[in-house]
Amino acid sequence: MINDNNKIKRMPYILSVGQFRPEKDHALQIKAFAKCLQKFKQDFDNNTTITTKNNYQQYFTIKDIKLILLGGCRNQEDFERINYLKDLAFNKLNLKSENLEFLMNASFKELLNQFGKCCIGLHTMWNEHFGICIVEYMASGLITLAHNSGGPKMDIINIGNDNNNHCNVNNNIGDHVINNREESVIVGGGKDKDDEGSVSVGESVGGRNGFLAESEEEYADKMYEILKKYYVEREEMREIQENARRSALQYSEENFVKKVQECLEHLL
Repeated sequence: MINDNNKIKRMPYILSVGQFRPEKDHALQIKAFAKCLQKFKQDFDNNTTITTKNNYQQYFTIKDIKLILLGGCRNQEDFERINYLKDLAFNKLNLKSENLEFLMNASFKELLNQFGKCCIGLHTMWNEHFGICIVEYMASGLITLAHNSGGPKMDIINIGNDNNNHCNVNNNIGDHVINNREESVIVGGGKDKDDEGSVSVGESVGGRNGFLAESEEEYADKMYEILKKYYVEREEMREIQENARRSALQYSEENFVKKVQECLEHLL
């Protein structure tokens, strides 16, 4: 990653957090990522310097872009699944090791490190009932790209004025709570000068706070869009990050306790 004054600290990395289980559909992530690199190889390889609105220059090439798959392996079956994914990526899709990294059973410190240096948080599970990793992404300042179904579509991701989902974080406040692990992510995960924002617990959030996709093509297109905009349209990306952080705080332990107390007041 090259820039003239190191203002943007996050790398053009795409982070996926989740156990290596079949329903998480890591294969879709790898296929979409490969399609993104191949489809936009000319743009990523041209080494063109981009001058942003803040008048500093930044550029990256295809070798700088990386997909990081971070998750737990429960048993031998999970490790065999990783071998399948590696074969898919490196032998069938011809991805290079510099563009794809597997982090199995990583420590919490390593998780926080990745939250702090990646710029996209990736989720591909179909019809997931909620999706706590999405809230972690949003709380940590990553631009979230999630599956257009289930909880991510209905409860978490708001795609803005052209919204075709029904995100209403306040309606589900009692159903989901960020535990101590995720609360730590909100407090200390990945915030830098480049994506600072003011958030308040319980604040109602409007506007886009992430992106949704479903097919390989849609995921590839959104990866490209976010990567390009992240380093050029900084105001737009910063607004999404701030909206995302406010949305994530709706699910904090503090707000959960507050809402439970409000409910109990009617019973006491």
